Amino acid sequence: MISLTDHTKKRRRPFRRTRKILGVVAITALGMILASTAANAFLEQQERSSTAQYGELVEVAGGSLNVVRAGAEGGQPLVLLSGLGTIAPALDFAPLIRELVAYDVIVVERFGYGYSDMSAPDRTVENISRELHEALSLLDIGKPYVLAGHSIAGFYTLDYANRYPGEVSAVIGIDPSVPTTELEKHSAASGGINVIGIGTAPAFVDSGS
Repeated sequence: MISLTDHTKKRRRPFRRTRKILGVVAITALGMILASTAANAFLEQQERSSTAQYGELVEVAGGSLNVVRAGAEGGQPLVLLSGLGTIAPALDFAPLIRELVAYDVIVVERFGYGYSDMSAPDRTVENISRELHEALSLLDIGKPYVLAGHSIAGFYTLDYANRYPGEVSAVIGIDPSVPTTELEKHSAASGGINVIGIGTAPAFVDSGS
């Protein structure tokens, strides 16, 4: 005869096995995440060590930002901002920069990119705009600027233009991310820049014709 206690024990065994399996899966997943993080940090350090230092470091609140400047001194200042996943923005923009010889081109690498510091304050749009403003203010650059942002940097360029409208003459989007409806409402209410369309980098490229 099977007692109630024996029956209860048998019912509990599958749950114990399930907990054990879930525990093993969780530990394995955590180990893979930690290994991936360590590998990425190692590869990033290796890539940095194999790439010659470029640009200049500008001290802002929270750390140092790497800034690369090229093109014509005294030309229209054009600030390039990269999207996510661009490890070395200044190097990634190099082909475009070579076409913009008539402009004073400035690439500001955000925290976590290129030779800028890896650690940074919270990555909010407000903080990123303020860091960019501080970096540009410390450089000998004429105003107003033209801001060109790729991908998610579309948010940053438009936010910057609305925070500091006297410093920006135009905003260019390179396949940008833009919250158009909300941005138009905010722009109209704040007296900032109005969105009338999204331009692309080729508008600034001299075709030679």
